[in-house]
Amino acid sequence: MGGSEKALLAKKKKPEDADLDITPMIDVTFLLLIFFMVTSTMQESSNISPPGARHGDGTNKGDSVIITIAAPDTPTDEPEIRFGDKPNSPIINLGQVEAEVKTAVAALGIKEPNVIIKADRDTPHGYVQQVLREIDHIENVRYHIGVEDKSRSSN
Repeated sequence: MGGSEKALLAKKKKPEDADLDITPMIDVTFLLLIFFMVTSTMQESSNISPPGARHGDGTNKGDSVIITIAAPDTPTDEPEIRFGDKPNSPIINLGQVEAEVKTAVAALGIKEPNVIIKADRDTPHGYVQQVLREIDHIENVRYHIGVEDKSRSSN
């Protein structure tokens, strides 16, 4: 190696650690967060619309087992039965209603528990009757049909 080559090598410095600018990554992260917050649903209860009430008193939902029956999408489909009133409540079929209600009633530990049937106003009445027949086999259970409060539905 000659002197000039050594001089060139001496002038070259080791590269310093490159700084990585993460500002664009943070921007993209916030954009994704905003996107998912806007597109997700924040719905607490099911989106059925029960029929309006003419008479009667309310019942305490805290001491009750709730079954939600959603109207079918087409007339040839069967209504969807959910065990609970949340959109993510488990879907059950008609044959499971009695067993699921018995299990939930036993877990409540109440002498005469209430079962509330919340059916969409477009659900065929015959299907609601079939669900009621399944619940009617259980002893010491009082069932109620969920309706919309008349004062709220008139708006």
